[in-house]
Amino acid sequence: MGVDAGTPPGLGERIRQIAADEVAKFMRSGLLRNASISGGKGLTVKGGGGITVDGGALRVRGLPAAQPGATGDSTVYMGGITPALPDGTLQPGLVLRREDGTIALALYDPTPDNTGDGFNQFLALYDRAQVIVVSDDTASGQGLSRPYVPIPVTRARYTDMVAVTDSAFVDVFRTPGAFHKVNARARADIRCTTDVAGTTGEVRVLVDGVQVGDVQPVGFTVETKYVGPFAIPGDAYTTHSIVVQARRTAGTGAVRLDAAVWGVQS
Repeated sequence: MGVDAGTPPGLGERIRQIAADEVAKFMRSGLLRNASISGGKGLTVKGGGGITVDGGALRVRGLPAAQPGATGDSTVYMGGITPALPDGTLQPGLVLRREDGTIALALYDPTPDNTGDGFNQFLALYDRAQVIVVSDDTASGQGLSRPYVPIPVTRARYTDMVAVTDSAFVDVFRTPGAFHKVNARARADIRCTTDVAGTTGEVRVLVDGVQVGDVQPVGFTVETKYVGPFAIPGDAYTTHSIVVQARRTAGTGAVRLDAAVWGVQS
């Protein structure tokens, strides 16, 4: 009866090394330069890795143009875009399109060769009519460019402000009907005074009929009282009311006030 020859020492390790060398050669060979993935679950990068594109572009294509409502344009494109930079190279940018081909989001500079303000890319959200509805102000480097946000103003002369002589709190300013919650919180700026020495009063703010913040005292000095920031209850775009109230607590004069309310971040 024959006896099987023993496994040569180190054979398993040698096989693993050969396999590792062949995989390394494959990765260096450039065979993935024009690879595509069809069907399946796509490409997943695990273990803290990533995808690096040097000098090219990352493109996610939408539905073929033959399908109703589709154009065949890229849904997402990240890479070099026009207009080109002054040296002729494409500027790095981002374009996100809807299924109908309209731009939904873009990061680029439409005039990268403008020597007046240099190369300043902005990030913009577009509506379906291709009008910018939200964008950062890239010229200044801070804040919003769109939309234009109204800035409240109040009466400069206290004698022109609303006068309150009631001893109980009364509504002086309120949102016209209900407003839709956009910011998570709000702040009320109340410019107030009394118009006769020795007269005092108080102002406060209600949200949906519930007081928020502290009652603010009013004396014979023009001051701005700040109430908040206070939370607006409910989910985004639910409707609410804000009311500014005032009352006289002593004296024979009137409590005078004007107010502005701002939506602020949480």
